[in-house]
Amino acid sequence: MLNNVSASQWLAQVNPQAIEKLNTPVTKIGREDADDSVTFSDVLNRLQAPVESSIADAQQSQLSLLTGEAQSVHSVVLAAEKADVALQMTMTIRNKVIDAYNEIMRMQL
Repeated sequence: MLNNVSASQWLAQVNPQAIEKLNTPVTKIGREDADDSVTFSDVLNRLQAPVESSIADAQQSQLSLLTGEAQSVHSVVLAAEKADVALQMTMTIRNKVIDAYNEIMRMQL
């Protein structure tokens, strides 16, 4: 499960120098209505929020099953699977971002 580490905190652990560049605005790529104040860190944090929400929902449904409030085991298993899929997707995105970062760092100028 996620241990309440934000994307910027995670990146600071991976590469402390990269955290400085995280807070620069995301460029407007083909969008005239893009917000200049949105940073890459903000984008990562927004992607993390739904995953944390689905994990919290799964934990709540498991707790309600244990206390006898839940009527259907099916809904509890469904919530747990939804959280698992969301977490797997997040881990895949994280791995792809790390691979892309490592590839960029290997480039010679």
